[in-house]
Amino acid sequence: MLLLVPLDESASATDWEAAGLCAPANCWTMRDGCPARSGYSLTPGLRGPLQTSWSFQTRGEIEEEPRIWDEFVLVSEKVKEDRRVLHVVDLLHGNVVAKEPVSSEVALGPSVWNRVVVLRTGPRSLSAFRIYATNLKLLYRWELPGDCSEPVLLGRRFFLRVGSEIHGYRLGRAEPLWTTPGNFRGEVSVLGDHLFAVDYRGRMGELVWLDRETGEESRSFFVGQHGGQQPSRSSSTCVSLTPWNSIVRHSLPIETNLDRDDANCVFLQGSPVPPPKEDPASGVLSLERGPVLWEQGFLSLMQSEQGPAMLILDEVGDGRVLASKTWHSDFLNQPVPYTRTKDVLYAGMRGIDSETFEILWNEPETPPHFRVVPGRETALVVDRPNQLTAWRPAASVKRPRFHELPEASSEGAGSTNWKGTLVFRDGSVHQGEFTVSPWKPKLREVVIRARSKKSSASRWTLEELLVAIDDDHRLLYAGPEDDFLWGLELLVESRTADAYAELAAEAAGANDPELLERLLGEATRRGTQEWLTVSRAETKLSKMHESIDKGRPPKRKDRVAESVENKESEVTRLPIDFLWKEIEALPESAPDTVLLDLLRTLVEREPDHEGAATRVREQLPDDTEPPQGFDALEWIDFLEAIRHTQITMLHPDLQASGWETEQALLQQAQQEWRTDLVGIRSPRLLVITPLHNPGRIARCLAMGELVCESLEELFISSSEELRGTDRPMTLYLYESQQEYLGNAGASAAFLEWSSGHYSPTEGLEKIFLPTDKDAFERVMDTYAHELTHHWILERCPTVTNPDPRAAFHQPGFWIVEGLASLLGSFDFRPREKSYRFDALPECLDLLANAPSGDLIAWNDLFQMSQKDFAMLPSGEENSLRIPLARSLGLGRQIDRKSLFYVQAEAACQYLFHHSRGTRNQLLQYIGDYYGARTERTTISGAFGTSGSKLGTQVEDFARTARDQFRISGAAFESAPDSR
Repeated sequence: MLLLVPLDESASATDWEAAGLCAPANCWTMRDGCPARSGYSLTPGLRGPLQTSWSFQTRGEIEEEPRIWDEFVLVSEKVKEDRRVLHVVDLLHGNVVAKEPVSSEVALGPSVWNRVVVLRTGPRSLSAFRIYATNLKLLYRWELPGDCSEPVLLGRRFFLRVGSEIHGYRLGRAEPLWTTPGNFRGEVSVLGDHLFAVDYRGRMGELVWLDRETGEESRSFFVGQHGGQQPSRSSSTCVSLTPWNSIVRHSLPIETNLDRDDANCVFLQGSPVPPPKEDPASGVLSLERGPVLWEQGFLSLMQSEQGPAMLILDEVGDGRVLASKTWHSDFLNQPVPYTRTKDVLYAGMRGIDSETFEILWNEPETPPHFRVVPGRETALVVDRPNQLTAWRPAASVKRPRFHELPEASSEGAGSTNWKGTLVFRDGSVHQGEFTVSPWKPKLREVVIRARSKKSSASRWTLEELLVAIDDDHRLLYAGPEDDFLWGLELLVESRTADAYAELAAEAAGANDPELLERLLGEATRRGTQEWLTVSRAETKLSKMHESIDKGRPPKRKDRVAESVENKESEVTRLPIDFLWKEIEALPESAPDTVLLDLLRTLVEREPDHEGAATRVREQLPDDTEPPQGFDALEWIDFLEAIRHTQITMLHPDLQASGWETEQALLQQAQQEWRTDLVGIRSPRLLVITPLHNPGRIARCLAMGELVCESLEELFISSSEELRGTDRPMTLYLYESQQEYLGNAGASAAFLEWSSGHYSPTEGLEKIFLPTDKDAFERVMDTYAHELTHHWILERCPTVTNPDPRAAFHQPGFWIVEGLASLLGSFDFRPREKSYRFDALPECLDLLANAPSGDLIAWNDLFQMSQKDFAMLPSGEENSLRIPLARSLGLGRQIDRKSLFYVQAEAACQYLFHHSRGTRNQLLQYIGDYYGARTERTTISGAFGTSGSKLGTQVEDFARTARDQFRISGAAFESAPDSR
């Protein structure tokens, strides 16, 4: 996952939200997403594939991108020229929660924060509403002296242009906090402690820095003029901000001394906060859509001399092209702005990995009218003028509930009454009495009924229920594991929010507006259902501010304030204490993974929790002795990985129990490598390693077992038995690349580029474990590749008496690297004991887009020996750049040696997937190659065709896979005879 550098080195995601740099997780607060207009949300992105979940239709036109706060979606409908409606829709189902008709000739321009929405109710009027579970409640109204821009709400303050002035307001105060006169145009943006707006002083536009608290100007900078014209006050002029630069987007072309008339933006390089003391470097741009925050620059669609291009711009005039008219030109046809989430970029209806730029999913037949708006596990798209559609990940295999309400599904049973807490998929939480009705043959559903003023519904089906807990923390009901954990997360957040609301009510008596405002913010941000309590506290806060404005600040009651602050520390521990009680009350019927997931959640919140560490230790196998410095998270990873994998930890007492071979291998490694090594034995593997990263070690074991099991299933048709089962396949796991290369001897120079290799002469596979999680995942592909070499030479039943050294001069080396790369491309999932096939592995993508004349001739490739491969030229001077259909950007630089791997794997991909017959021929070829049956290793002898014809079939297969990916965007698929 690509993380952005915060405003300062210690800033957290919460700091980013407070600064307005990005939208909070599961929120989209205003047009362009957030007060800095960066198009960025902390919401996790959808990695696909997707399917439609629900659609919401209006009679009139949806005229703006929707806004989101948690489970609420705000939709602005234009019914007539002078009539609008604000709809509040629940994110889960698309049902209408509330709606507010407005007589207005201008777009509503809603801005939402902590469930308060401020919107225009006319050209010169604003209203603020509180979003409740079942309705909207009017909080405040403002009549303004001039036409206004869309408000920018951040916390309890909002800012906007009124006429040609900039105003700052606070919720609950009728008059502005401050007014800054000028000749301002367009919209206001906010970042950190400053507001940004464009002021026209004469013919020239100036970007102005205003203090957020006082409205005082601290800096201005020339950002263009328009041939004597000025934009209208209500123009789309606005500023997009990042911690490193700012972009002023004009509504009129910029007059320049360059030979161009399409410039509409000014790019200012350098941090806009605090205001720069010297003039920043600047340049003019032509952007076709709003920019999106990206690393230390931004991403957008730009017009250049070569035509439109999708690019990342880090410095003035210096950019990285992702798509152009010559490659991925279809990405230039979407007129809507991009949207950035934590790990996925939405470009129209395409999802792109924000680190690798890999295309994750593609819905080209669903053109959006506005940018895609991200919500919790949802992508919202206005795909028709009057229709909003929610897209969600395609439904996976439905997993059973692990704890049922007693008699909930027994046919004919009477209603059952219960008392406790219910958490539902729509985010609502019910506490108190509820009734479970019996299974109804006609409705085919279990019905839950409850009365609650806080819930948006009083009747639910069992399918909508995530978790039910009684007042003693006993589990009454739990859906599938993910649903259960999600329900607990919602319940923890709900109880924490309500606790903050109650604390805010107490703080109202302390006469400390800052303390009260902070506690109210925590309560409303988390979605408290104690709205009456909140309303009273807000009224008290407004009165305090009124007194301050009149010069009569209330006297702070120190004793009350100190009591509230002490109690706040207890509230911050509420999630920890709640999770621990649920762990202690977890029934024996709960799957092991649920306990481990709860322990993980708790330890991530409090790494030193003694109870959690003790429970983790209790789950370890009896023969496991953790080293000093117990890392509970690592050992949770360890337990998850070995849940379906039988392991044995080697220790001296095992010598008398038939473990002599393993003990001898361990002792040899301790003498030759280091003395603190341990041995971990699984059914097929022996891993020898320092026991400092138990989680990653166990994952290697679990995945290794799955790779070996998969290979055994592929070769199961052989009548021969597996070879070499009298000794384990041995793997050395190193802690670092330095240690890995330090034990490679004369081969170190050759292996500098690798993360692992199999040594046939030693009968060992050697891998190093990166500490970075993403890098570790990438090493797993290498692991599967090298383990395939290992298994073929030591276990494959069709391979007899292999001699790798004798095969050095033997034609057909393509099968060695091609098959190993094929297994390396599988998406192995040890936790699920399964794997999937990649619909467009990189080898097919590269082959489909490489000029045929630049490929290694197929006849030559199939005839090459290992010696011939070693003589292929490498390095940049012997390479070509090949674009990828799967990834944006300029593609990959491939030398001749790498091209050999690409073509060899592509041939194996074709033979493996084309038909059962070609797959069997491929697997038989392995035995013939290692058995040196040269008459069967010619292409004609093995596959009944010539090398050139087979190569043509492979190329056609690659192009078909590429073209299908462009249509469907499917990342992985299952074959009929896969697992």
